[in-house]
Amino acid sequence: MTADIATAAELVLQQHRLSASVRRFRCFVAHALVRAASTLMSMLGVISHWLRLCCPVGQTPWSARVPLNPLFARGIKCLKRKPLRTEVGQTLSSVNPACLGGACFSLPTAALLLLCGCGRYADFALPAVTGGDPKTTFAFEERPAPVMERGSANDLLNPSVFRAGNGFTNYYSMFDGGTWHTRVAESADGIQWRDTGKVLSPDPATWEGSYIAANGSALFYGGQIWYWYEAGARERLRIGLRGQAVLEPGPWGSWDERGVADPYVIRVEPYFYLYYLGQDRGARQKIGVARSRDGVRWEKLRSNPVLDADDNVGEPAVWQSHGFYWMLYTAREAGEVRRMRLARSVDGVRWTLLAAKFGGAQAWDAKVVCDPTVVVDGDRVLVWFGGGDVARVDENIHGQIGFGVLRPVSATLEK
Repeated sequence: MTADIATAAELVLQQHRLSASVRRFRCFVAHALVRAASTLMSMLGVISHWLRLCCPVGQTPWSARVPLNPLFARGIKCLKRKPLRTEVGQTLSSVNPACLGGACFSLPTAALLLLCGCGRYADFALPAVTGGDPKTTFAFEERPAPVMERGSANDLLNPSVFRAGNGFTNYYSMFDGGTWHTRVAESADGIQWRDTGKVLSPDPATWEGSYIAANGSALFYGGQIWYWYEAGARERLRIGLRGQAVLEPGPWGSWDERGVADPYVIRVEPYFYLYYLGQDRGARQKIGVARSRDGVRWEKLRSNPVLDADDNVGEPAVWQSHGFYWMLYTAREAGEVRRMRLARSVDGVRWTLLAAKFGGAQAWDAKVVCDPTVVVDGDRVLVWFGGGDVARVDENIHGQIGFGVLRPVSATLEK
């Protein structure tokens, strides 16, 4: 009898211990959930504060076409409010990313915030143009021989030409086998060029790295030459001006998160407009646009990209003529063969892809025709471009610079 009572007591004690263990486990789980919820809400609050510092008033970096979870959206949206004063609205480079608004947090949290993409975004379009005939397109007449030969260089590509007095100036890219540099040449007629030397190489001690400081866009405006160029790590390119990175890749998961490159800048008062290539994590390439009043602080179009196609696209050249905005761009086709294609727009944002395709007609540019730059010359459009006889993505294509003319034709007469 005594043994039975002892056994029963032991069973009760074991059940009590088991119940206590279960209760402790439940309490641990409950406390963990509470801590996780608290941390999440705190992070959402900090993210909201961070984005209020760096996002344009009343705008979010995410495209309006992408719906957000309501709770998350509530935490990240940029509130419509008056602009912050100077002492609050300082540049991101002058803010300690681990301490905002008097609330300090861990570096991992700061890193998470950086992934949220605190860039400048806006809804805009270029001034609308009218009067164009929708049947108008262009035919391309290519000069048979290149106008700038590569000589001992691996490649000469990426011309960027503008009028200078009675002639032309060309900021072009030269690849020496390891690094892309920017050189300058001058010409009276756009055909015969005189090289005046190297003007830009990447600085390994800065954000530019050692691979490239080239593939840029030169523009003469306000009595000075502006030159935006691509630089940085090869796997994450950025766009710079005068040694400063001025356009960054987009936030995590965006269409341009992996890099921004191929700048092409035009001036339509009161803004500079920068068309550029963006690349996502799947290495898909599309074209977007940003605007700036000073050429340094840029707002990306919130509904970017503005041009997408079945093939990867990039290297845009944009101009206004014949009642439209026009874009020559490069399409990467099967086997890395590249050709130029044509698009048209009335507002610089919504583009119509046209049937025209311009490939190399000579042996020296049989595989690659790319990197256009244009100058409007009356009723025609002068085009300088890069060409090569090796189908590769980036370099070592035996690149040389060619010249051609776009002449307007009716789409019904287009060959």
